Amino acid sequence: MAKRSDDMRSYGGQAAVYDREYQCYYLDARLYQDRLRFHRIRGPILELGVGTGRVALLLAAAGYDVTGIDLSSSMLRQARRSARLLAPDIAARLHFRKADMTTFRLPTRFAAILIPFSTFNLVTDPAARAACLARCHEHLVEGGFLWMDAPIPPPSGLSGVLPERRFVTTIPLSQYGREMRKETFDRPDVGRGIDDITYRYSEVRILDGVVLRTYDVVFSMVRLSPDQVQDEVAAAGFDVMECFGDYMGTPFGPDADRLVVEAVRR
Repeated sequence: MAKRSDDMRSYGGQAAVYDREYQCYYLDARLYQDRLRFHRIRGPILELGVGTGRVALLLAAAGYDVTGIDLSSSMLRQARRSARLLAPDIAARLHFRKADMTTFRLPTRFAAILIPFSTFNLVTDPAARAACLARCHEHLVEGGFLWMDAPIPPPSGLSGVLPERRFVTTIPLSQYGREMRKETFDRPDVGRGIDDITYRYSEVRILDGVVLRTYDVVFSMVRLSPDQVQDEVAAAGFDVMECFGDYMGTPFGPDADRLVVEAVRR
């Protein structure tokens, strides 16, 4: 396992660099917008795990009233900061609240709920995932839509703990002459059906490679097959209407590496 730094944070601890890391990542938001238009949905939208507002801000700019919930105070602070930079009419359509996606209770019922970008897989306990979907069902209007996006686990006939996988990416920073190096350490535990993941962020001075600071973001993600995701959604009182294999709206197939589920409240 990766050697951990002294600064340990849970998921959401990367809020300061998240928007720079995903500044060109918008295709999922475009897909949701297309599907909302296809179904002629104009009512309010709820996003679970809203983070820094990457998806919510784009939907608000498209004219939707969006409420976003998240457990990370640092992520929500960044979301509110970004919202203040928007035109006043767009910012007025955004509402952020700190809440747990498995226990939230809001006074509004929504026309659509989004659980984007693998957020559902952060809920590793089956009972908690069922509770999350039950909260979604209760907060949707009759015939309201649920969209959720999950990664497809790689097929494996192995068992037990697999060797740790490591990936390295570089993120540009606003500070002149500095960049953030991100190392991802992924330790799959096939027996538990869980990946234990560490993101190590190191701020580096480009000129001489000196590491100025380092911190780790540590979390786990559950491995869910496409059938498992659809079964859990159906068990919560939804009818699965469509399944896409990417953010371009391609029908789900055996070569897909993501599953985007479109379901309607039964």
